[in-house]
Amino acid sequence: MKKRNLLITWTLVLLLALSTVTVSGAMPGTTKSVKDGRMRITLTVMSNASIKVSWSKQKKYTHYEIYRKNAGEKSYKRIASVKGTDRIDKRLKQNTLYKYKIRPYRYIKGKKSYGKYSYENAAATGVRVKDYVLELSLPENDTTGVGVNVGTTDCSANQKTALIYRSTSVNGTYEKIKALTLKKSWQFWDSTHAERFIDRTVNSDTTYYYKFKVQKKVNKKTYSSKFSEPKAVRTQPNWTMNKLIYSNLTDEKTRQEINGILRKAGMRQSYVDALMALVKDYNEVVGQQPYFHNGFTVADDRGIDYEAADTYNLWTEKRSYADVNCRLTAMTLFRDFITTEKEMEEDDFLSTDKDAMENYPLCDIEGEDQRKFYTVYHPVSIGDTTNPDVILAAIQQEWRDRGIQFKEGDASLISVVCHDEIDNIAFVGHAGVMIEDGDDIYFIEKFGPTSPYQVGKFQGEEQVREYLLNRFWKFYTPGVSAPPVIMVNDRELSN
Repeated sequence: MKKRNLLITWTLVLLLALSTVTVSGAMPGTTKSVKDGRMRITLTVMSNASIKVSWSKQKKYTHYEIYRKNAGEKSYKRIASVKGTDRIDKRLKQNTLYKYKIRPYRYIKGKKSYGKYSYENAAATGVRVKDYVLELSLPENDTTGVGVNVGTTDCSANQKTALIYRSTSVNGTYEKIKALTLKKSWQFWDSTHAERFIDRTVNSDTTYYYKFKVQKKVNKKTYSSKFSEPKAVRTQPNWTMNKLIYSNLTDEKTRQEINGILRKAGMRQSYVDALMALVKDYNEVVGQQPYFHNGFTVADDRGIDYEAADTYNLWTEKRSYADVNCRLTAMTLFRDFITTEKEMEEDDFLSTDKDAMENYPLCDIEGEDQRKFYTVYHPVSIGDTTNPDVILAAIQQEWRDRGIQFKEGDASLISVVCHDEIDNIAFVGHAGVMIEDGDDIYFIEKFGPTSPYQVGKFQGEEQVREYLLNRFWKFYTPGVSAPPVIMVNDRELSN
């Protein structure tokens, strides 16, 4: 109990200290000592190689020791002892972050008597663009949120401006669109200080690239940083498809209709039969669901909420192996339309796919077809990027290296390429088969493991793309992950 009370006491002390102290970025005249007896200091960059350190006179003390270290040093060094309340630290390295603290003292009977160290403060000589972070967001369909996060890496009192540039190509011509005046940071531990604006001059369904440089005014002279690396953001599509025509293949008449469409597109009958066996088996396991209808029906939305029913437990109660997923469903139909050369090893990412292939009796992806499956769906390393163009190019190059080729015709493989920002890989997160039948487009898919089979009926490839973007857009966080890339065979399904 004593240890617990001691912990509570120290926690309250810490909270009290944080609630009464403002540390860095203070303007001249505000460097008074705070309640705990420690003072705060002001740093003003005077040139590209000098910083002025200022503080207010402390009662009872006549002298002050100034300590400094740069960002790469572990400990402080005393650089001066002064009687006044400011000093210009000269001959510093350009574009370097320096930290300072002050210790007051006085003489008592010829010996130094010290007060408490001040709080630390930091400032950078010149301007380093890496001290600032570009932040992008999508607040609305046809706007982009653009921000520059100052953090605490440059807390000097000098005026700073971020010049924002934009392009529709990563290596294209960039146009300056905004001069963003940055506020001064007031708390040393607060790393969320930023300035933002809404870019309303963008179009929907377009990838934009932003970069910036920072200007700092020092004694009426302006210093500029280098440009930051560009960051990409894709604006939301202009949603036009508000209804989905779909079937879950729950009745024999519709299954026969789709059978004829698939055979007409060149699908082998045994592969179509394999798909229909999987469909009937799944529908028997989960039973009648509220979204099941005979024939095609119209949903008053761009998709169906299959999560409203617990089909996962319905499946696992009756089966001890994984259900087939979208990739296996696509390969069941499309295997004759793909050829590969290189043989890829199994990957942990495809462990549930492997479970279904090895244990689900109705899943007939085996032998050469299984090797082809691993070659097509093995993840691709992309490096540290969220640029959809870079990710698309990486997928295409890797597929060429693996010798993956597609037979063109009325049937096409649709792949939704997703991004794993932790492992820096791109992978096919969803797949299906698209069939062109006259003026109609059919998209055959397994919505997900333990989720229903679905056939969507669309008026053009653009609607298929919009339908899939609508499904996967919610997983996109600008600057963190990449927007979904929709591919038809080995090329992008573009707007």
